[in-house]
Amino acid sequence: MTESKIVAFDLAKRIVQACVIDGTGAVIAEERMGPERVLSFTARHPHATVALEACGGAHHWGRALERQGHRVLLLPPQRVKSYGDPACKDDRRDARAIAEAASRSYLRPVPVKSEGQQALQSLDRVAALLARQRTQTVNALHGHLSEFGITLPKGPHLLKRRFTELEASPRWRELPEELRAAMGELFAAFLALEDRLSAIKARLAKGAKQSKLGRLLLEIPGIGPMTAVSLEAAIGDDPGRFASGRQFAAWLGLTPRVSQRRAQAVGAHHQAGLGAPAQPARGLRASHVAPVPTGPPRRPTGVLGAAFARAQAVERRGGGARQ
Repeated sequence: MTESKIVAFDLAKRIVQACVIDGTGAVIAEERMGPERVLSFTARHPHATVALEACGGAHHWGRALERQGHRVLLLPPQRVKSYGDPACKDDRRDARAIAEAASRSYLRPVPVKSEGQQALQSLDRVAALLARQRTQTVNALHGHLSEFGITLPKGPHLLKRRFTELEASPRWRELPEELRAAMGELFAAFLALEDRLSAIKARLAKGAKQSKLGRLLLEIPGIGPMTAVSLEAAIGDDPGRFASGRQFAAWLGLTPRVSQRRAQAVGAHHQAGLGAPAQPARGLRASHVAPVPTGPPRRPTGVLGAAFARAQAVERRGGGARQ
């Protein structure tokens, strides 16, 4: 086995489909196995390039395969999809599509995350989940009480104080017992979510200040502990893989999608020495933005038709052509 051979896996919970291709792209081996046999299968192909889709569990397998000495490529699923057969999709064809996509040098793989990086990202996502649950609980509290003419202020801190005052007021005792019990349960759930969310945020802020990359990110104006942790969990400890800030912004999704027409327009503007054409404002619909001209200026619509109709009218009157 040589380094030019590619071992591709289509991962699943119980069945893994393997496909091995050589340097010419020919399939030399295919096998269907359970997850427990993956490492023994790759051990028979030392120092190979192992390709996986960047899906659930891919980073775990990537770390295990890198420890075996393989070069691991985690490919974005939306890029692999274009190499598959949409008319007939199964595990075998999916593994072949992954192998073919891995043989293309222009496809940029997803970096394999470390265990610490994934653990930090999991904690950050749990905090986001608890924040959504807190919002749902507060909205339910507001909605049910509004049906009885009671309006509570926005914001968790104001809600705590105002609900406590409501419970001590005569209006609270006038409400039905079932409603008071239901609102008490919602308020208790809200307080529990607040405590859990505060503890996780404190843990994330502490982690951001302890890491080298987190401290560097905190020096940037406008970036707090939560944003620093999110960025560190997403990009890891190697931000140098981005050649420029523009490339990092494109990876984050902060740049507009480039279409063929706009690419031609940008090229024409650069050739004319005008720089890149102006971008539409964020939030402005594409239908409200005038299209960028990509060719020579065109005459107004209907000029040729109007001139032809005028010439025919002159001929019918016998006046001949206009001088």
